[in-house]
Amino acid sequence: MKPIYMFAPYWMGEISLPRVAVTRHNWRLLTAPLPADVGPTERMGVLNQALANEVAGMREAENLPLVIVGDCTFSIG
Repeated sequence: MKPIYMFAPYWMGEISLPRVAVTRHNWRLLTAPLPADVGPTERMGVLNQALANEVAGMREAENLPLVIVGDCTFSIG
């Protein structure tokens, strides 16, 4: 099983530029189009769904996802 690092540099549904700055060259960066006209809870839902999809894809490819997140709510994803 190959480890794949993924980084989700968000906090409260918003991208966190200080967190982006620590991204390493071999990490996948989680990105998702975020709706602008909704609150942070809805944006976090979109991000968690994107993370869940990425993790599922990694597992289907028999890789080991190692996820580094900027917000504890990503444990849902």
